[in-house]
Amino acid sequence: EDGGQMPPKESDLITSYIRKVDDVFAIAVADEQQLLADKTETIIGDDVDQDYLAKVKEVTINQKLVDEVGKDMKLVFTPLHGTGRMLGEKALKNAGFKNFSVVKEQAVADPEFSTVKFPNPEFPEAFKMAIDLGKKEGADVLIAVDPDADRLGTAVRQPNGEYVLLTGNQIAAVLLHYILQANKDAGTLPTNAAAVKSIVSSEFATKVAAS
Repeated sequence: EDGGQMPPKESDLITSYIRKVDDVFAIAVADEQQLLADKTETIIGDDVDQDYLAKVKEVTINQKLVDEVGKDMKLVFTPLHGTGRMLGEKALKNAGFKNFSVVKEQAVADPEFSTVKFPNPEFPEAFKMAIDLGKKEGADVLIAVDPDADRLGTAVRQPNGEYVLLTGNQIAAVLLHYILQANKDAGTLPTNAAAVKSIVSSEFATKVAAS
């Protein structure tokens, strides 16, 4: 109902029904036109994409800064053969980042993920093609998202031209510091501001918030 991931109880129930099916081709399929007429089925259009992109830009803290560096900062983006290819490029352009390249070989939908051993942006192996393109283009930052685009990994170019992959905790610390400092500088940080982290996150976030 809310678009969120299904909790174990509900997903287990669905799995139990799936296991009862002996022949998937014997399942009766409803008429799509009738479903549309009954409003049981709704086809999501471009308006939803535009609303999402608008929300992404809405959370930008300092658009002036993005406008200043967005045209010069070089980025490489890879969706690792997944859904991130649909809106990833548009989100970057819409935010103000114009100077970026996409790993074309990984911008193609591929359920086998044939260019990577495991399409997880938390693993260095998933960045191999992005690193190769980054070195060729002289990119400052590499960004990769997993196939369903709910996890993000990033690598940053060092003075020697090599790239260092940031961990999830490091990315969180950098983002948290920027969000707090930028809002503090802009005078938009509430006096009772609080940062909330999960139990699996590093305690470094606590130190960043306290600073």
